Amino acid sequence: MQVAVDGPAGSGKSTVCKKVAISNDLMYLDTGAMYRSVAYLSLKFDRDKLLDIIEKVEFIFSDNGSKLSLKIDSMIEDVTDIIRSNEVTSIVSDVSSDELIRKILTNKQQVIALSNDIIMEGRDITTVVLPNADVKIFLTASVEERAKRRYEEVNGLTDKSYDEILADIIKRDDLDSNRGVAPLIKSDDSYALDTTTLTLDEVICEIGKLIVEKRG
Repeated sequence: MQVAVDGPAGSGKSTVCKKVAISNDLMYLDTGAMYRSVAYLSLKFDRDKLLDIIEKVEFIFSDNGSKLSLKIDSMIEDVTDIIRSNEVTSIVSDVSSDELIRKILTNKQQVIALSNDIIMEGRDITTVVLPNADVKIFLTASVEERAKRRYEEVNGLTDKSYDEILADIIKRDDLDSNRGVAPLIKSDDSYALDTTTLTLDEVICEIGKLIVEKRG
């Protein structure tokens, strides 16, 4: 079973997919965290070295996908918090638009999906990574609601105000939707789910129905 979920920043993909994974016995994979990890590594290495490293790095997700560690050779580093820093956030869109980086990570994501019942979320999952997924969902919400959710999510991890986060999300939407490589778009066969006025439980229930229907 492959469940693919796309959507813009702050649409609730991570929160929703973690819960759906538990209730439907699926592995949860946050591809955005993988790109953030690469952005973090790009602060340490030049591009040639970076490409070499991400070819061999192992992404270790734990705690139902809530925690992420990177294994490079024999070294393991927990990057769960550092990849949410302002410094990483400011460059992740540029890193994500790199064609070679996307090719490497897409391949890793597809390999993981082949051997697991999985729910995977990101921005090109339904269109590029898992175009033949059993269930395909485009999750969205108003930009104001998404900024509010992100502000609450990162409270204590950043000193940015709501207005600053709102501006960041508007900029990220534009970059993600208009980049030349794997842009954020809704595929024709994706189920559109606007969560602006829905509770978390209502969203989980709606997606759960789609999964049960497909399995049944």
